[in-house]
Parts: sequence; structure tokens; C-alpha cells
Amino acid sequence: MRRVLVVVAVALVAVAGWLVARAVIGAAPEAEAPPVDPSLGVARPDFDGEPVGGECLRGSWYEPPVRYALLDVQVAASGAVDACVEVYRRDDLDPSADYYEAAITAYWTTEGGWSLPMRAAVDAPAAGPTALSLSSSEPHLSNVLLADAMVLGPCTGEEVQPLPVGRGWALDAWCYADGDLESREEGDTATWVVGDQAGLDATVHTLSIKVAEGAEPTFTFALESPAEGSQAVELSTASG
Repeated sequence: MRRVLVVVAVALVAVAGWLVARAVIGAAPEAEAPPVDPSLGVARPDFDGEPVGGECLRGSWYEPPVRYALLDVQVAASGAVDACVEVYRRDDLDPSADYYEAAITAYWTTEGGWSLPMRAAVDAPAAGPTALSLSSSEPHLSNVLLADAMVLGPCTGEEVQPLPVGRGWALDAWCYADGDLESREEGDTATWVVGDQAGLDATVHTLSIKVAEGAEPTFTFALESPAEGSQAVELSTASG
């Protein structure tokens, strides 16, 4: 009899543990607060230059579900991205070329998601990473098309001194966070493909480009996701 009671007790503990794990690990994602001001950048110029403009885009993202077979649950997150670009013409002493610097700030906000048994069929939007890109209408010179990116999070503790970002920018009120972002340069376009959107707070993406003296490139800023397709805006640097 005692052995039976022990077996029953162990079984009850195992079931209770399974239910707790399912409730914690398999919980639906919680909604996050949106950015206070989506147009507020996370980096500031650390060089002498003239601002030539900026543009913003807003899109949605949807992550592929994560499946936990032992818990018989699948969890997916979805949300929004607010991304804004700032472009500067950099002061220089080079009579043969002009230099432009750009920084894109992207805020990633989890708005919801779902948690369902693994056997449940879900009619959901296309899932996958989000791509940000910035291209120039003028060809770059001397292989100077330099892209960079990093993951950021709110600073904790005492105020942090400005830190370098990319080639010519400094962090402003944000700090480095764990995570790797790949920057890809092809032709006159820089592209950043961002996954694990639910785990991000903010990212910053920078571009340095050298063009012919007097050239006034038009920059095309694009945002693409499987859920919404592609959208783009143009930013002209022409004076007047």
C-alpha cells in the first residue's frame, strides 16, 4: 500500500511539474509598451556634418512558432517594428569626394502572439526575419561602403559615457546588449536581416559611403518582412 501511495505521489508531482512548466515556458508572449517616440534615435553624430534629412517606416513581424514536444505546446510571437533613418553629409577636406553617414534606429515591440497545443493547426501570416536596407543612387568610391549594426538595450546602473557605434556615431542613452547582427554590402546597398525580433528592444544600423565630389545621392530606405512584403521611402540629399 505504501509503495502505491509513493508511486501516486511521484506521479502527482510529475504532473504538477509538467503543468507548471507548460504554464511558464509555454505561455503566450506578453505585449510590450511601444516606443515613446519612434523617431527618436539611439545614436548621435560624433563628427562634424550637416543633416540632410530623415525618413521613417513602420511594419509588422511574425516569428515562426517554437515547439516544445514534451509540453505539447507551440508558442509564436508577433509585433511591430518602427525604424527611422538619419542621413548626414560629413565635413571633409577631400576635394575629390564627398562623404555621407547614415544611422537607422529600429525599435522592436512585441504586441502579442499565441500558445496552442502542437496538434492545433494555425492560419497565421508568413513568418520569418525582417530586412532593413539602405541604398545610394550614386556609386560608392574606393570601396567605401561600410555597414555595421548592433543590438541595444536600456542602460542599467549609473549613466554610461557615450560609446562608439559603427564609424562616426555615439550611443545616446542606450547600451550594448547581447546579440549579433550581420551587415551585408552589395553594390551600393547595405542590408541587415534581423531575426529573433521578440528578443530585441532596439537595434542601430550605420552606413558610411564615399561618393564623387558634388554628387547628391538619393538614398532609398526599405523595410521588408514576410508578413507584409516590402515598403520603401526615398531621401534626397539635393540642396534647394
